[in-house]
Amino acid sequence: IINIDNDLDYVVSEDDTSVSRSDELNIKNEGYGFSWQGNLSDKVKHITQTYLSKYKLSYNFIEIDNDTLLSDFKKRNEIWDLGIASELQVRSDNDNLLSFGYQYSIKDVSYAFLEEADLSFVLDADRAIQSSHGFYAQYAFRDLKLFDFNGGLRANYFQELGIVKFEPRLVVHKDIFRNVKLQLSGEIKNQTISEIDETILSDLSLENKLWRLADGETFPIINSKHASIGLIYSNKGLTIDIDPYVKKIKGTTALSLGFLNPLDSKFHIGEQEILGVDFYAKKDLNKFKSWISYSFGEVKSTYADLNNGNFFVASTNVKHAFRASLAYSTNALQISAAWNWRSGKPFTKAFMDPVDGLLFFESINTERLPSYHRMDLSSTYDFSFSKKNGMKGKIGISIRNVYNKKNHLSREYSGNNNFNNPITVLDKYSLGFTPNFLIRAYW
Repeated sequence: IINIDNDLDYVVSEDDTSVSRSDELNIKNEGYGFSWQGNLSDKVKHITQTYLSKYKLSYNFIEIDNDTLLSDFKKRNEIWDLGIASELQVRSDNDNLLSFGYQYSIKDVSYAFLEEADLSFVLDADRAIQSSHGFYAQYAFRDLKLFDFNGGLRANYFQELGIVKFEPRLVVHKDIFRNVKLQLSGEIKNQTISEIDETILSDLSLENKLWRLADGETFPIINSKHASIGLIYSNKGLTIDIDPYVKKIKGTTALSLGFLNPLDSKFHIGEQEILGVDFYAKKDLNKFKSWISYSFGEVKSTYADLNNGNFFVASTNVKHAFRASLAYSTNALQISAAWNWRSGKPFTKAFMDPVDGLLFFESINTERLPSYHRMDLSSTYDFSFSKKNGMKGKIGISIRNVYNKKNHLSREYSGNNNFNNPITVLDKYSLGFTPNFLIRAYW
């Protein structure tokens, strides 16, 4: 059982004007699960699980100028997800594993975009219920002389849509040289619930994206194809992993709400193409551990009726990211340092029409923010209050952004979805030098 309730209010006032903006965000999560497993024989095992999860989001963006309400933009989202699954696992004499099972799930999803300044109106709202039946089988084979193989097939029947989708998956490991292993993987996935990207260009302040269900027509089922081929080297505490991959996603959804064009507040259906490489290296030496990682990613999106149908860089695309870490630990003392660097996020350059004052955009996400980098340090020390009662303690200190780098996080535009609102450009920056302290007692 889990229950989480988050409330956040955030207010910004401009020093040289009477304008103030506030975000009011409430997110509630509830989760309930039950699992039962047992052995039918020495080689046959059964696992049965059931769950219920509830998610509720309420968000308000309010803008006031000298006690006059300019905007009261609201978002609502509620999701109920109920499911049950049962699986049999059969292990062979040579320790290979065959598993197969059935899963039933039902989702109830509702959302709404509202504007209640001046005349109240609904920008968009919907509620849908969908159930699905999933049948799957998976086989894991391992032979030290040949290869490791893990493959499976899942068939999903989406009842309300009357659609069947098949999802194969495959992972193969093969020793090709001493201490070097080849890794191949590929899979196809389908998803009926998807995020709505309201702005495409950027997030509006603290809001979270909403979720909706596919209807099979206007809002298709999201389809994802993923393939990768990589190498893993491991020897004497040194591990190196390089993994190039390609991914294609169809059926993504975007709702512009006037941010691309003040006259455009409709849904757009599109797709994404992702090409990337992940590199990771780790070295253990006595009490020291070190890691470095590098990721390259190219994420391109295209939507009908946007950017002339041409691909553009996704707003979340970080093309290059590098991280280096070093840690030292004993039984009681732990010290670590990490340095992060990544290229800036893309954004869309805008211009204001001199006649009506509305904001329009040039080609989507053709500009990038400056690169981001920071260093973090942390240390903890464990000790005993008393050996008699077993009470222990921990103290620690960490410093985020040691050299106080002012990182430019985002550029956002506010007010373009309401003709009565002034257009505002909002630049956001990261926290500077931020120390944290920890003290804990446990027994």
